[in-house]
Amino acid sequence: MINQTLVEELESETTALLTSTSALEPTASVVIIASLAFFASFGEVAPLGERQRAILNGIITPIDTDPFSPLAPSTRAPQRPSQPPIFTTASNRGEVTRRVTIETVNNALTFTSTPSTGTQERYRGSTEQQYDAPPIRPGSNNPDFLGTGGAICIDGFLNIGDEAIYHVNEFRLPDGDREIRRYFTGGRSFSNGTVVFVSGIGSSSTVFDVAIEGTNPLRRLVDVPLLNGAVNIGELTTLAAQADNSTPRVLERPGIELTVPGIFLNPGGNSSSPAEVVSVSDVGTSGALVSVRRLTSDGDIDTAAPLETGVVPIPNPEFVIVGDKGTFLTATVLNTSSSNPGNGEESVGRFFFSNRQNFLRFS
Repeated sequence: MINQTLVEELESETTALLTSTSALEPTASVVIIASLAFFASFGEVAPLGERQRAILNGIITPIDTDPFSPLAPSTRAPQRPSQPPIFTTASNRGEVTRRVTIETVNNALTFTSTPSTGTQERYRGSTEQQYDAPPIRPGSNNPDFLGTGGAICIDGFLNIGDEAIYHVNEFRLPDGDREIRRYFTGGRSFSNGTVVFVSGIGSSSTVFDVAIEGTNPLRRLVDVPLLNGAVNIGELTTLAAQADNSTPRVLERPGIELTVPGIFLNPGGNSSSPAEVVSVSDVGTSGALVSVRRLTSDGDIDTAAPLETGVVPIPNPEFVIVGDKGTFLTATVLNTSSSNPGNGEESVGRFFFSNRQNFLRFS
């Protein structure tokens, strides 16, 4: 491996050098040995070969070079063991994000459209370079690429004109298949504290249809139960969300029902408003019912206000007449028309309290 004659010459030269430099420290002699072995003469091959000469990384004896040593510059023998395999369900191959402006909202429950069963709102936006995100691909069965589809928002809901972050995540599954997930973030919060407009009574007198204020398109929630107290149709109030995981934080309808589970309606700030009687049924009897409309600030009938029908006049129903002005009241009362009487079921009662002392005319 190493020329024996060359080694003997080096040993004799080294002995002579050590004899003439006996005053040097032991470490100095080692440096001289290393220098003789490392530096080749001009125009000659390196004494120990191109790949076997000593590397001065610390103190290495150049003559006693062991190519099988772990410190040798050659390939280690034996080789290092291979890294154990890492088992995972899917490997993330990267994420691409873009800021977009929402231009389309699909599958929204509004006052003019009802989405299909089990659908969720989907959105499509435009980047600064005017690219659609996600794009529309004719013939695709992926709801992300359909013209009536788009990507979902995982942290709320989005309005037309909102800015959001569009995410594209690619995963490589263990079986070699590729999965790509597309979604938006930066949505508006929904559920607890959301301001709504009470638009009407729902499928029963204890639930209401409401519109979510400040949404575009204007979203609708149906059959929202009243938490307690009372609300008036046409007033603003807020939602109350049940504090559990069953309450969604996005506008989705996973089942056939359009109702959102776990959402309730807080009572309104004012359960009474001025109104005027516009019609009376069963006039002059104790079972008379009236229809009323709310009044404007100058005391006239508000023709844009909804007509409240089936209102019970109090305290003297038999004396109420058309044109009476008073107070329209809503309150939670005992339901005497329950299918199971005596169970304490409550409902929202609607009353009209007349300001005219009718009974004085007949005393």
